[in-house]
Amino acid sequence: MNKIRAEYERIYPKSPDMVEYCMKQASSYVTLKNGRILVFKKHSIEKRFCFSTGYNGRQDEEMHDDAMAMQAKAETDHNYFIEENMKSFAHMDELIADQEKDEKVYAFNQYYTESNLVCLNTRQRMKKTELDQAYELVAEDIEAIKKQLIEEKEKFTKRLKTYLKRYGLSKVRAWTYLSD
Repeated sequence: MNKIRAEYERIYPKSPDMVEYCMKQASSYVTLKNGRILVFKKHSIEKRFCFSTGYNGRQDEEMHDDAMAMQAKAETDHNYFIEENMKSFAHMDELIADQEKDEKVYAFNQYYTESNLVCLNTRQRMKKTELDQAYELVAEDIEAIKKQLIEEKEKFTKRLKTYLKRYGLSKVRAWTYLSD
C-alpha cells in the first residue's frame, strides 16, 4: 500500500488529509505490466433501499403491490441484501465479460495528472479525451485483475455476512415512493 500512498502524495502534495482519505478508501491494488496501478476501492454497505410505486403521479394496484413486496423483501431477506450490495461490482464484471467477448479493455489515467493510477473501460464506453491517452491491457494484466476481483468479492461477501450476523437487517431502511 506504500506504492498507492506515494501516488496519492504526488496527486495531492499539499493535502495530507486528502491522501489519508484516499488511503482509507483503498482496499487493494494490482500493479499492471507497465508499472501503472489499478486501485480497488472499498465498497460501502448499502442499507437503504427505495422502490417506486408509480410515476408521473400515477400508480396502479399492481405497481403498488410490487413495490410493497420489494420493500418487505429488502427488510427481511438476507440474500436480497447480499445480492444488492454485490451489484457494486457490476462495472468490473461487465468489463471482464466484454473482454471475454473479444472486446478490448483499456486503461487510462484516473486523475488529470501524470500519476500511475488508472481506471479501466472499453472503447465503446470511453470519452474521446480518455481514448486519446488510453492503452490496451495485455492478457497478464487481465488475469491479475480477474484474480484480484475475485479476492475483493470474497472479502466483501465476508464483510456482508459479518454485518448480517452482527446486526441482521435491523439497520436496513426500505421505503416506497410515488414519483412526479
